[in-house]
Amino acid sequence: MFYNIDMQHVIYIDVYFLVNFFMNIIVLAMTGRFLRQKNCWYRLSIAAMAGALSACGLFVWNKGQEGGFIGYFVFGITIFMMVLCAWGRDSKKGILYKIIACLLQAYLIGGVLNYFYYHTSILNQSSLVCWMLIITVIVLLLCCIWAWLEKELLKKEYYYEVSIKIGERIVHGTGFVDTGNHLVDPLSHQPVSVVSRHLLGEEQQLVESERVRMIPFTSVGKENGLMRGIRGDYMCVRREKKNNLIQNPILAIYEEKFSGKEKYDILLHPDCVPK
Repeated sequence: MFYNIDMQHVIYIDVYFLVNFFMNIIVLAMTGRFLRQKNCWYRLSIAAMAGALSACGLFVWNKGQEGGFIGYFVFGITIFMMVLCAWGRDSKKGILYKIIACLLQAYLIGGVLNYFYYHTSILNQSSLVCWMLIITVIVLLLCCIWAWLEKELLKKEYYYEVSIKIGERIVHGTGFVDTGNHLVDPLSHQPVSVVSRHLLGEEQQLVESERVRMIPFTSVGKENGLMRGIRGDYMCVRREKKNNLIQNPILAIYEEKFSGKEKYDILLHPDCVPK
């Protein structure tokens, strides 16, 4: 199916749909990465498809001509719905930022594509869909690589090697800095880190009366509670060339393994990490 505009250009509606779909995917993916939104690819695809269908419907309705007021109104509603579909509900300011970011990136990318389409032989209508597909794949790969790099950098920033000595035993594990950990031992007023039971094992020192502590805590779903803790001999927290040696650390014992894809054994108090 196609439309003839001014008897000079033949625009195929399927090509028009695919170009708009790939363009929307690129804009949404880049917007999500720049604004640090969690990109869900099937939601982005649905949003891009909705935008492309809206563009095709408007194109058919106006027979390839500028849409005027109705066209701009439909365009505004479409981009608003695309943002909601791609990332869900947000504050008015958050939605406005996303819409502005989408418009700026669409304007920039559209300008670059128009230049190559009208001033070079690289792009033409027969190859435009292929080029848009290639660019979309490249952008999606870059977004995935970007997300992976951010994750690796986050690991380097928040993950530490930890050694703990309790009695005659020294255990080694991976510590994660929990910025929300504000536990403090009510007796010594020392910062408290949380250790998984499986790391400490079933040593006799864990039940020695002079080492045992009861740590008060609050959490979601439980306003107040007590967590059994223990006083160690020392805890060494290190990363690269920096380290922090803590004498007589207070450790709250978590009876299960910590959940999540990342493997760590200790939730470190922010005051325990090397500066």
